[in-house]
Amino acid sequence: MQHPDTKPGFFSKLTAPFRRLAWKLTLSYTLVTVATLLVVELVMLGSIWYFVLASSTVPRQIVEMLQEYAAPKVLPLLNSESPDSKALQSWLELFYTRGLEISPDTALPITAYAGGSGSEAAIVDAEGRLLAAIPNDQGTVGERFMPPRLGDVPAPLAAALTGETDPARLYLATPDNWYVMAVPVLDAEGKVYGAVYFTSLYPALSGTGYFTSIIQSFMLPSLTIVTIAAAILGTLFGFLTARGLTRRLQALARAADAWGQGDFSASVDSAATDEIGQLTRQLNQMAEQLRDLLEARQQLAAAEERNRLARDLHDSVKQQVFAATMTLGAAEALWERDPEAARQKIVEARALVQASQKELKHLIYELRPIALEGRSLTDAIREQIDEWSRQNAIAAVFHIKGEQHGSLSVEQALFRVLQEALANVGRHSEAKNVTLSLIWGTDAVTLTVADDGCGFDCAAAQGRGMGLQNMRERVEALGGTFRVESTQGKGTLITARVPLHTV
Repeated sequence: MQHPDTKPGFFSKLTAPFRRLAWKLTLSYTLVTVATLLVVELVMLGSIWYFVLASSTVPRQIVEMLQEYAAPKVLPLLNSESPDSKALQSWLELFYTRGLEISPDTALPITAYAGGSGSEAAIVDAEGRLLAAIPNDQGTVGERFMPPRLGDVPAPLAAALTGETDPARLYLATPDNWYVMAVPVLDAEGKVYGAVYFTSLYPALSGTGYFTSIIQSFMLPSLTIVTIAAAILGTLFGFLTARGLTRRLQALARAADAWGQGDFSASVDSAATDEIGQLTRQLNQMAEQLRDLLEARQQLAAAEERNRLARDLHDSVKQQVFAATMTLGAAEALWERDPEAARQKIVEARALVQASQKELKHLIYELRPIALEGRSLTDAIREQIDEWSRQNAIAAVFHIKGEQHGSLSVEQALFRVLQEALANVGRHSEAKNVTLSLIWGTDAVTLTVADDGCGFDCAAAQGRGMGLQNMRERVEALGGTFRVESTQGKGTLITARVPLHTV
C-alpha cells in the first residue's frame, strides 16, 4: 500500500520544471496569446453583429442597390399603357436566380447577399396592382398586391408608390425578424410607374439559430484550429523570449553564489539598459563595496588585535622582565658582599622569568586561529576548557542549555571573550574552580564565567590591562551587553549576552 506522503512528493517532482521562471514566462506568453486571439474573435463577432445585423447597413445597402440597378431595368417594362407581365416575370426570375446586372458581364447575387432562398420579390404598378412575383403564390396578377404574410400594404411599399426616394423610409424590420424593402420605379421627371418589392429574413442576435450558425461556422474552427496554432506559436516565442531572461538571471545567481562563499572578484558583464541590466551593475558595485568593507574590517580587526597584544605584553611580560632585570642587577651588586642575599635575588628573578614565560604561553595560545569551521561553538569551548584546565591546574565545569547555532561572527566573539576571561582567571584570580555556562535563548545567547578567586575592585580595574575592555568592545560591537561583578576575596562573575541576529 502506498503511503499518502509519497503522493505530494511525486506531484512536486512532476511539476518542478514548470515552477521555473522560464516555464512560467513561456506559459504566461502562451496564455496571453490565446486570450488575445479570443478577445479579437469576440470583437470581430460583435462587429459583424453590429454592422451587419444590429445596424441598418444591410437593408439600406439593398435599397440603394435596388434603386441604382433594379428600378432602371424595370422602367422600360412598366413605361407603357399595358405592362407586359410575362416580361416582368422573366426579369424577376432572372434577378432572383442570377442577381442584379451591374455591368454586361457582372451580376450581384442580391438574394444570397440578403439572406438566402427565404427572400420574396414582387413588381407592382403605380396603383399597387401585382404584375410579377417570386414565389408566384403571393397574389393574383392584376389585383391589388397585399403580401400574404403581412396582411396589409407595408409602409415601405406605400412610400415607394408615392415617389419616396429616401432609403431610410423604404425599409423596415418586422417583429418576426424580416426586412421589408421597396423602391419606386421613376422616370426622369419623377413620375411613378410602379415599385419593386423585396423581403429578406435576418435572424436577430437573440435567436438561437443565429448563435448556432455563428458558433458552427466561426467560433468552433477558431477554437480548434486557430487557437491551437496560436498556442503552439505562443509557446515557441515565449520560450525564446524567456530563454534570454533566464540566462541573465542564472549568471546573476552564479555570481551571488560566489559572493556568498566570499569570492567578491566574480562579476556579471551586462551592457543592457533595462531593469535587469541596472540590477546587474548595482550588484557588481555592491560586491566591490563589500569586498572593500571586508578588507577594511580585517585591517581594523588586525590593528585592534595588535593593540590588545601590545597592551598585554606591556602590562604583564614587559613589567615582569623589567622586574627580573632589576632583581638580577641587585644580585650582581650583592654577589661579592653578601652571596646568600644575591642567591635569594637570583631565585626571585627566576620566579619572575617563569611568570613571564607563563604569560607568553597564554598570549601565544590566544593567537592561535579559532577552529570553529565544521564544528559547533560548544565543541570548541569544551576543547578550550579542557586544555586550559590542564595547563593551569584549575577545575572547570561547563553547563549548556538550549544549544543551537548562531552566526559565525557571534560564535567567534563569544569564543574570544571566553579565551580572554580564562586568561584573566589564570593570571590574576588565584582561583581553584571555574564554572562556565552557555545559555541559548530565542533571540540571544548568554555566556557566563564565574571563579572562586581573590576578586578585585571593578572601579580600580578600569583602564588597567586585564582584558576587560577588549571583551566589552567585542560584545558591544555586536549589539550585546557585557557585565562584570567582582568582590575581593569572593571571586568574579563575567556575563556576556549577544543577540543571535546581529545587524
